[in-house]
Amino acid sequence: MGQYGTRDVQHYPWRKETPPRRRAFYYSDYSDDGRKVYFDGLGGIVPAQWPCCSGTLPQVAADYRVCTYFHDSEGVYVNLFIPSTLRWRQGEVAVSLAQSGSYPLGDSVTLVITTPRAKEFSVRLRIPQWAESQTLYINGTRLTTSPIPGTFALLKREWRSGDRIDLQLPRKIKLEPIEPTHPDTVAVTYGPLVLFCLASDTPRVTRQELFQATRQGLDCDKWLVNTPSGPVQLAPFWASVGASVPYQTERGYRTADPRSPKMVLIGRAPREC
Repeated sequence: MGQYGTRDVQHYPWRKETPPRRRAFYYSDYSDDGRKVYFDGLGGIVPAQWPCCSGTLPQVAADYRVCTYFHDSEGVYVNLFIPSTLRWRQGEVAVSLAQSGSYPLGDSVTLVITTPRAKEFSVRLRIPQWAESQTLYINGTRLTTSPIPGTFALLKREWRSGDRIDLQLPRKIKLEPIEPTHPDTVAVTYGPLVLFCLASDTPRVTRQELFQATRQGLDCDKWLVNTPSGPVQLAPFWASVGASVPYQTERGYRTADPRSPKMVLIGRAPREC
């Protein structure tokens, strides 16, 4: 639930970002020669700004409140890492927890507790399945036990107002199979993010070249892959507004059938870092 929810939040809603002329993102074409498609009103028959299936976006946004935190008699569960503030009653005490940080582009998640008086309860943080070398700090002191990926790290203590929890989630480039029956068709991932190629045509890129992708700055949402035929840029889906987005396979990004249309940039170009 947490892993799926994170990738849903980071890709599905954000990829609906409206391009120029206020057209709505319509659907993702995952074929070899696919590209991002924007609704045109069925050729102008109906208004182009609001296709029927885009109505699910408000429903997804409403689910943020449902899926980000959970609560039981012992305390709270932090399921998704989204800048937000949670308020609840732990017994007779009103408590709030404010979440911030650089995630998902950065490695840090910070939670600060506010309470009118000291109160013992549990805070459980979901540790992503992809995490490696993750660390937890309470008020600047590193915990001696390392949280286990794919589980909730339990922090139970008497909390006071101003107590701070810091979670560090270092990550690196990985290649993940799209499905078990096709292990050589893979996605390029960076923690919770799936990275897409921004190109006017489908480039050939090897696994080794992808593993050596370099990020173009600490706060940048672009990665650069050097290939014999020239540099290839990768980015999360939200940063590929108006761009074609080929998918990577074992032999590199598949080349479209020469009989099919070329993959071309549409709309505005991605911003430069």
